[in-house]
Amino acid sequence: PGGRIHSLEHRRRRRHARLFAAAAATLVAVGGGTLLGTELLDGDDARNSHTAPPADPPRRPGPGEAAAYPVTASGTHYRAATLGDQVADVVTRGRTLTAHRPPGARLAGCVEEHTRGVKPVLVDAATFESREATVIVIPADASTWRVVVAGPGCGPGVPDVLRRTDIPARTP
Repeated sequence: PGGRIHSLEHRRRRRHARLFAAAAATLVAVGGGTLLGTELLDGDDARNSHTAPPADPPRRPGPGEAAAYPVTASGTHYRAATLGDQVADVVTRGRTLTAHRPPGARLAGCVEEHTRGVKPVLVDAATFESREATVIVIPADASTWRVVVAGPGCGPGVPDVLRRTDIPARTP
């Protein structure tokens, strides 16, 4: 039929070259699209290139190190109806309360479960509605504290929340 006759080996090489070129083009397109999409979604362009580097993640105490917060035992019998006022009172008295004990692994895991590395305002081993509980007060923002009442089952990966509420932050 008038065309050039190529060897079977020549055809295979051309086919492999086309496949390689197609694969390379796909990688370039996907990589470029990913880079472009990331830049567009992040809004990272020449006008916004003055952002600060990311902060170091919160550091957890290692074995044998003291936690960055004391655990108090205020003796408070917390009640749902007066929880906010009771927390404010214990935080205010915080300087006169002595640390009950350093947190054990389970309690430290419980506190981390709720604080996610933010230093708590208060960790109080107490009771809530006549049940054993740990009251954890976390700064939610400059004017708000999040109060979490965790039950005795609280630990790493197990929040065991008995009550959670936000209250106005008060200076101790």
